[in-house]
Amino acid sequence: MPVAKGTSKPEYSQEERAAIVERVCELYESQNATLESCCKAAGISYQAFNLWVVQNGDFGERYKKAKAKQDVHYWQDIIKPLTKTSLQRLLEGEETEDVEIRDLSDKGLPTGYTAQTVKRGKTQPNATTVIFALKGIFPDMFAERNIIDLKTDAPQMIPVNPDQIAAIEKILNGESTTDIHAVPGERKAQK
Repeated sequence: MPVAKGTSKPEYSQEERAAIVERVCELYESQNATLESCCKAAGISYQAFNLWVVQNGDFGERYKKAKAKQDVHYWQDIIKPLTKTSLQRLLEGEETEDVEIRDLSDKGLPTGYTAQTVKRGKTQPNATTVIFALKGIFPDMFAERNIIDLKTDAPQMIPVNPDQIAAIEKILNGESTTDIHAVPGERKAQK
């Protein structure tokens, strides 16, 4: 916390620091709050808390536990319910209502007269979301079925002598190709 000009910063004993760190960590893991707001509620600055966590290994461990607990709380108690309702809206589609207010002065009426039109509709379910949900809920039934067979025959290397390399270089450079001969060896039929 900032202190008024001309006053000294408060000095805390190790026991007082431990109690403050414990209070900050309890607030952080039990509430949907930022670490900064928890520090402010405990009466210290965010920078002081970070310094204490770095300086004292026990404080660092306590903070790690609080962060892990807060992450579980955040994902399980906040994000998961929001995801369910959002997913449900995308899977079912939802009713929409658009209200349009327009001025009727162009219809020969005095300025200030308006008409209100309400358009109702329904959005269609989102196919990508349906596929995503089905793959997440029923992974065995809706898994990707791409099978890659790594046991196929690898292409065989054909030995090339220095004369043949020179001939290939001539082709690549656009020079005469009259003295080039076929490379001996078997060729496999393409599938």
